[in-house]
Amino acid sequence: MACEVEWQSSKFLLYNIYAPNEPLTWKLFFGDLIGRLSAKNVILGGDFNSIIDKSDRKSGKLDETSEQLDKMIHTLWLLEPKGSHQFTCQHPSLSEYQSQLDRFYVSTTLWDDWYSIVRFCHLSDHQEVMLIPKKEVNHGPVQW
Repeated sequence: MACEVEWQSSKFLLYNIYAPNEPLTWKLFFGDLIGRLSAKNVILGGDFNSIIDKSDRKSGKLDETSEQLDKMIHTLWLLEPKGSHQFTCQHPSLSEYQSQLDRFYVSTTLWDDWYSIVRFCHLSDHQEVMLIPKKEVNHGPVQW
């Protein structure tokens, strides 16, 4: 899902990602996405079903899609906003299976404006990841 957003005089495309689990389908999904995103201000957020660094998984193992995800991030000039670096996915019965699959990536032009936080979610094996603006939001006068 994607939408165009205007936020405090910045325009960008916001994409909600739920990447496939199967490596071949994953590569096709992101190959198509890269073609749609070139030269635009974008924010990608969601479940990428991949990691780019060994510290993103408790076992420290990269997977087949790690290199492709890293390449996509660099090709599109995306950065992960500052914030908490935590595991966001844990298999319900395997405590050793923990990964940071859920995250945000933002265009370098938008990077200074956002940070991310991870919050516990007891309804899922994935934690809630939120993207928060750094600037104060002016809501106007408050009526009581």
